[in-house]
Amino acid sequence: MKDSEIIFGIMAALHKDHYSFQQLSQLTSPFGITDNCLRTNLSRMTKKQIIKTQKQGKIAFYLFNKKGKSISRNISFSFKPLTWARWDRRWWGMIFSVPDLNKENRYWIRKKLTAYRFVNLYPGFWIRPLNPREKIQENFDNEMVNKYCVFIKFEYFKDISKQKVSELWKLNEVNHLFIQELKKLELKKKGLHLLNPQQAFREKILEGNSIVNALFKDPMLPDEFLPVNWKANELRQDFSHYMKTLNSQSKPFVEKIFAN
Repeated sequence: MKDSEIIFGIMAALHKDHYSFQQLSQLTSPFGITDNCLRTNLSRMTKKQIIKTQKQGKIAFYLFNKKGKSISRNISFSFKPLTWARWDRRWWGMIFSVPDLNKENRYWIRKKLTAYRFVNLYPGFWIRPLNPREKIQENFDNEMVNKYCVFIKFEYFKDISKQKVSELWKLNEVNHLFIQELKKLELKKKGLHLLNPQQAFREKILEGNSIVNALFKDPMLPDEFLPVNWKANELRQDFSHYMKTLNSQSKPFVEKIFAN
């Protein structure tokens, strides 16, 4: 886990409006991040417009910028399964064509499509079941997308098979990852009582990152397409209980930092 990911994870997990350098220094100390390294990463995150600084008197505070808030919201979204009970069998389609001279733009669009759980059905044509809660058009409303892409809503020209969906979204591979994460959580639960507050905080951030990365792979598809033993929601529930325990155990460490 990169230092910048640890810093971002801490800021997102604690849900504070802003953080002083001293607070972040103490919060990142369990991960071996030095003050020089912290300053370097905060500077890079500022240049990438993930965070920004605000001054209160002579003290500078760090908080999420618009981009950082968007990333944090997307992470939170992974923990709230979509409801497909009234799915009308419509799909999103995205048609896009980017000239070879603009390969970086093509890469960015593909990365964004993947982040929003689209898959490539044909060259230049990506699909996803349509669920209004995802607000796809709003999330893709920017100059680059509008220049190179066309969104369509459609009813698939034939019933797409469960097997085809499984292949496109690699459901068996993803489910295997969920099973492995569940096994890891079960083992970790047995040692929870041995952790002091600082160790519990460290575990919260590191394990949180691991589970978040796993749940990002959940395509959140209608139930009719999922394997019988689909483990995504079980992983969410187990992880939620595990985090509650870690939050309780790490509370003295965190409260002491913000009390100063």
